Amino acid sequence: LNMEEGSETTPLKTAADTAKAAADTAKEVGKQAQHHIQNAIGAVKNGNASIRFMALLAGVALVVDSTWGLLTNIVRLHWAHAIMNFYAIVMGAAAVSMESDEEGEAVPYARYVRYVLAINVGMVRNVTGRGIFYCIAASFELLMQDIRSKIIGLVMLAVGIAYIVFGHHAAAKMKDIRNKNFPPRVIRRKFHQFDINENGYLSFKEFYALLRDLDMDISLREAELLFISVEKSGDIGISLEEFQYFWEKTDGLPSLDELFNP
Repeated sequence: LNMEEGSETTPLKTAADTAKAAADTAKEVGKQAQHHIQNAIGAVKNGNASIRFMALLAGVALVVDSTWGLLTNIVRLHWAHAIMNFYAIVMGAAAVSMESDEEGEAVPYARYVRYVLAINVGMVRNVTGRGIFYCIAASFELLMQDIRSKIIGLVMLAVGIAYIVFGHHAAAKMKDIRNKNFPPRVIRRKFHQFDINENGYLSFKEFYALLRDLDMDISLREAELLFISVEKSGDIGISLEEFQYFWEKTDGLPSLDELFNP
């Protein structure tokens, strides 16, 4: 009888040790994610930091934390929390895909995910809509009980609010620069001047340099949000036709109909 009890105890002990090791690993990953996010927040406060990089970090942290939460809640049979974890994973993965390098393939299938989102979740194609999307994603984390999840949720919420606020600032500055009425030939010449690799498209760096050359007082993060707001046909960059259409637009902010049906 003692031998049978011992044979039953060993697998249970092994499973418990494995679960503990997984929990310790998840906690360490969560701590590292929080550390990187705090550093990024400091960079944002200090000046010209990338708001898209902040969104990318928050998305990664959301996926990691929610994956562990999903597994934990399934084991504990907490189905309501497990469902919220699942939705948080999906939204975090969407954030990672949207904010990953559009000119490279750093994240597998990111280009396909961006295409699917653009077709089915049109609101993420403009800055205000994407900010609302991130605020919704944050709400799933904020409903969790542990402090780590709440911190990640607050960071994601801050990113969402920053998208909306800085997006409005950038739109107002863009409206002012349009009022200078640059002739179309000047816009075309500037486009070709800053198309450094002469591929017919402006990358983000080329787009930002062009705006600065037009004496536009714009920060890096505001330029990033303007770049998102340009209606692009693909991930290569902004074509001359797309840039001309963007330049000629006179509206600063989207209406509710444009927000959800861009």
